[in-house]
Amino acid sequence: MLLLAVFLIVNRKVIIRKKYIPVLSLSTLIFVIYTTLASSIPAVYLEINVDKANFLLKIFDRLSILVLLFLASIAYSRESLIRSVILVANVHVVFFIAQFILYYMLRVPMDYLSFFSNELAQRNWMGFGGDNVFRASGLYFEPSNYAAYMSCYISVLILLKSDIKGYKYLYPVSMMLTLSSAGFIMGAISFLAIILAKDSYVSNLKKIYLFVLFMIAVTALAIPQMSRFSGTGVQDNANSNLRIMLIASIIKSASSSTLKAIAGTGIYSYSQTIYDKENSIAGREIASVQDASMVVYFFMCFGLFGLAFISWLFFTVSGLGAKLAMFSVLLSKLSFLFPIFPFLLVAIILSKTSDSNESV
Repeated sequence: MLLLAVFLIVNRKVIIRKKYIPVLSLSTLIFVIYTTLASSIPAVYLEINVDKANFLLKIFDRLSILVLLFLASIAYSRESLIRSVILVANVHVVFFIAQFILYYMLRVPMDYLSFFSNELAQRNWMGFGGDNVFRASGLYFEPSNYAAYMSCYISVLILLKSDIKGYKYLYPVSMMLTLSSAGFIMGAISFLAIILAKDSYVSNLKKIYLFVLFMIAVTALAIPQMSRFSGTGVQDNANSNLRIMLIASIIKSASSSTLKAIAGTGIYSYSQTIYDKENSIAGREIASVQDASMVVYFFMCFGLFGLAFISWLFFTVSGLGAKLAMFSVLLSKLSFLFPIFPFLLVAIILSKTSDSNESV
């Protein structure tokens, strides 16, 4: 919610521009429809008992995201959104780099969230080849969350044609330093997206060469770690297996009902069977529902309508750099429940329209 605090400081105009009306209207309609469906058809749209017990709380939670979208559309211009995103991204990068350096240079495992809960601190450690590896995540819950948010910050800046240079290259580099496979892939894609988003492609060929050299160096360092896996590769990677099983479970759930296939399971709950596998007493049988990418999560929640929205997100942006940046976001665990999501929508709208003063 740091972006919300920033916008209260840097913005003073209180108007709703007409260009936001379609997105605001559709978002409100989606909230009303799925809230009604959850109330009237709980067997499909409110399956999980815990979600039923917390239904009112979840309504306020989803409503807060809708309100945040309204506030962002009222307050932000292109320039003010760029300033806010850069400020927030800089804060997170500083905390991340400090955490990374403290451990890998001084062997001090600083986890900021551990001040609030010992359970959270465990998310920074991952068993790997018999060792416990510390993975920095800054102020976020886990490395994949950090990578998801940072990829979104980069996408917003690219969409709004902000010049990413100098220290800002730490944004994608820090994603790769999370030592998360998803973070590494998204960071590499985001790095290339920044380069290709530059106005002069030819003048940035040397940066592409530097990027290639950087990737070769990182890969060379990663090979000794990768060798700890046995020859069967991905089949021995528990996290990869769990994600594959999650995707299979979501597809099976959607195929069991035409309604689920078309409209998904909604914004409040999902399949009880998937939930049981996700929280099995004997150990997780599948990954968490957001871990398999934004594409899979939106399909689970909104069915074919969700895939249509994902397609719109990708094809509505212009330019190879912007498409690569958006592709990185789609690979992440970002969802409509993340507070950064409304700002991504605002950035897309600002990138497609002139920043005029028309209001209603």
